[in-house]
Amino acid sequence: MVKPGIREERNILKKLEFSRIPFSGSLWTEKSDGQNKHFRVEVKSTEKKSYSLKKSIWQKIEREALETGKIPLMALDISGLELVVLELEVFKELYRDWKGGISDGRK
Repeated sequence: MVKPGIREERNILKKLEFSRIPFSGSLWTEKSDGQNKHFRVEVKSTEKKSYSLKKSIWQKIEREALETGKIPLMALDISGLELVVLELEVFKELYRDWKGGISDGRK
């Protein structure tokens, strides 16, 4: 039987089209929950009305992503509200690339 937290982690990773990292968090070599070509993601879910993201947690996610040459990302499910968190500078760069692609006709 799959634990509810693992089930939610798998659902979010599937929606993001990320692969799940086997034994995530249980082996020192395999941190974070999932990844794709560009991002490394940590997934957190709660049935509570809020989730408190501490700077130390983000720094851990960032360190693990940068060690693998990827961009850190956090996916949250707060009572069914699904969100992603990434640094502002990364968002700005992605937005500029996206906006540039639209303005010159690329999709």
